[in-house]
Amino acid sequence: MVIQKTHLKKQGGILIFRADIDSTTVNKEDKTFDVVFATENPVLRSPWWSDETFYEVLVCDKKCIRAERLDGGMVPLLDMHSGYSVTTQYGIERSWSIVNKECRAKIQYSLQDGKADLWKDIEGGIIKNISVGAKIYQYERVPNTDPKKTPTYRAIDWEVNEISMATVQLDYKSSVRAEGAERIERGEDGKETLHEIEIINYKTKRSVMKQNEIKELRVAVRAAGLDDDYADALIARCIGDEAMTMDAARAEILSKKPTPAAPKVLTQEDITRAATEERQRGTDIRNLVRTQRAVAPDAMSEEFADDMIGRGLTLDAARAEILNKTAAAKSDGPANGGPGGASARGDERTGILRAMSEGMMHRAEPGSVENYYKLKPKDGGDKYTVGRAMDVKAHDYKYMSFLEISRAVLTMNGVAGVQSMSPAEVVKRALDTTDLPDLFTSTVNRFMRLNYEAVVPEWMQFSRPVQADDFRTKTGIKFDAAVTFEELAEDGEYKESNMMSNEKATIQLKTYARSFGITRKTIINDDQGVLNYIPRFIGLGASQFQSKSAWANITGNVNTPDGVPLFDPKHKNYATGGAASAIVDAALSAGRTAMRRQKSPQGNELDIKPAYLLVPPELQTTAEKLLRTISPTLVQNVNIWGTLEPFTNVYLSDPLAWYLVANPNTTTVDGMVHSYLSGQEGLFTESYVDKKTDKIVIKARLDFATAMWGSQGWYKNAGAAPIVD
Repeated sequence: MVIQKTHLKKQGGILIFRADIDSTTVNKEDKTFDVVFATENPVLRSPWWSDETFYEVLVCDKKCIRAERLDGGMVPLLDMHSGYSVTTQYGIERSWSIVNKECRAKIQYSLQDGKADLWKDIEGGIIKNISVGAKIYQYERVPNTDPKKTPTYRAIDWEVNEISMATVQLDYKSSVRAEGAERIERGEDGKETLHEIEIINYKTKRSVMKQNEIKELRVAVRAAGLDDDYADALIARCIGDEAMTMDAARAEILSKKPTPAAPKVLTQEDITRAATEERQRGTDIRNLVRTQRAVAPDAMSEEFADDMIGRGLTLDAARAEILNKTAAAKSDGPANGGPGGASARGDERTGILRAMSEGMMHRAEPGSVENYYKLKPKDGGDKYTVGRAMDVKAHDYKYMSFLEISRAVLTMNGVAGVQSMSPAEVVKRALDTTDLPDLFTSTVNRFMRLNYEAVVPEWMQFSRPVQADDFRTKTGIKFDAAVTFEELAEDGEYKESNMMSNEKATIQLKTYARSFGITRKTIINDDQGVLNYIPRFIGLGASQFQSKSAWANITGNVNTPDGVPLFDPKHKNYATGGAASAIVDAALSAGRTAMRRQKSPQGNELDIKPAYLLVPPELQTTAEKLLRTISPTLVQNVNIWGTLEPFTNVYLSDPLAWYLVANPNTTTVDGMVHSYLSGQEGLFTESYVDKKTDKIVIKARLDFATAMWGSQGWYKNAGAAPIVD
């Protein structure tokens, strides 16, 4: 058992708050109204992730609210928290404020004619209630003066995600939030998406048992010949303020007598045999669940298997529960089975979908499958050896049209009479499955990866990555000290060196996005270009957009954290006027000397060595001739610049200027930095089916930023016309 102290971290979902429309603020002319979306009224809550019941208080203070979305007017007005399509958005938040410990927001309603009916209900006072979806990131636990009474959790770090029109009965002053309301989001893989909630000042004697401890007690109870009811009661006694220790629980199990006879002394062999049987029980139940997943995919989750194993069900009892749940799921969903073909199951289903995707890739662009697997796999990506050939099963699908692929998907799902369906019906029903949208999305993602990740942009070689966990401004703190050593006399004192820091270097992520759709008409007409050309344009566009942003730091001569342009006489890194020169030995030597003479703010010699020579296309030939390594016969012909690596880029628009740059991995100074959202580095895609248009919408998103955090590792020469021999 583990005693939780001081700080506690949990995983939670989005909380649903009740909110109030201020009817006095409804403006009929510009379709705006105000809402009060939070107060500091305490509400009693018992969320699933908490070990205790508490009074929750939302602290209405700008220091406690992540306001980037509110400040940017990015909080949407939705219909019943449905954020999976732009068609469910009915407005946007325009501004917000805090008045008398109440958080208020002004909502701009949609101007579309098709959404005017709901505005009439708001205007007429029929729709009075809304609710707010928000994330809590940090609570401060305030214990009650009476330790036996309920504590208070003050939300001191929280964020508003969306505001929705709702039908719940409103009692705003007595309950700011719908008690216990919490929504778990799901990612594109269908898994629950949770975020971390930190609780500070968490001081309680309450014990939490580890999963392996619970399993150990159940195994020991069964090995002793005792029943599961006793095991449940014993586990309950191991949780609480007066919790029993594991040693005491083990001793009690051994002391129990299931019969009047003396209790059997458990041997290690008995315990090992019981543990083996327990593992086999869990394995058998998981296999049963996975077998039925092809018939009822939504019902047969790993969580369902874990629950049955945790409840100690026998294999026969688990089989009965699985069959009952499968029957219920089939009665609520579309018909499966029949003469059209049996449903594919488990790993076989996954293999078929992968083979279909590879077949579609080959048909759209022969050779693309092999090229895809030559890419170095990333975390969470396909774990295949470099250069893996196309799957043997993919040959069955590489000549199929989109319509034939759709028929194959329906057949795999056990739909009867597929061959007699019209093309429109085939596509309609295939879009209603999760398999066809996932199949198209997977194939598009592979093409996008081919065009986005195949080449590492050259600017990344002289830019340092900076981690960003969210969209708040990130500050880079740099320390500097003038450190010298002096003789220490006997019994002498150590002298302290003054440290200084620069906290002005900042970077903030921004989101850049595009979307495209695969329509029902595209699938019926078998338009293969959508799988290849659009992802290629988006992938290459994303790469070029980042490159342009990075090179703009150089060509735009942006300010560094000290407020001075990157290349400036004050930085001693800019050769202009009479010092400007073509790329010759003397000019390169002057640049190298200037970089090696650079000092830190406190006067430390930095001894920076140039590693790269950056030139525009006009100077590429000159640079390559100068830097090419040769084997000279005379000392005066030795090429001393052979260690410099040349780079040419079209974004260097000045035809004469050239640059020397240090390798950021071998210096202690900062230069160019770039950042992606942690966990979503690079181009991120997700998809959904728009039921109104029968279109698979694929969204591509890039959370990216670049900045210049220092100047010492960069040198510019304004250049001059090259000398003609």
